Amino acid sequence: MAQKDLRASLLVRCTAEEAAAIREAAKQERRTISSYVLHSVLGRIEHQRKFIDQWRKDNGGTVPPRLFLGQRCRTGDAGQLLF
Repeated sequence: MAQKDLRASLLVRCTAEEAAAIREAAKQERRTISSYVLHSVLGRIEHQRKFIDQWRKDNGGTVPPRLFLGQRCRTGDAGQLLF
């Protein structure tokens, strides 16, 4: 039996200007907004992990406040966002 592709939802919080910039960038890349945001986020995951690891070393294990991104995607993709 084929496994069902599970979905997850991520929330993006941004200003109206940032939202307009996201829409324009997605249009320029001929992507949907969802695809553009997911591609951008996944492309920055490794950088964030390194930043968090260094921050923990420099600040006694504490982590700076995090924001959440809103995006519908496959569960596997969403799992990559969990640190």
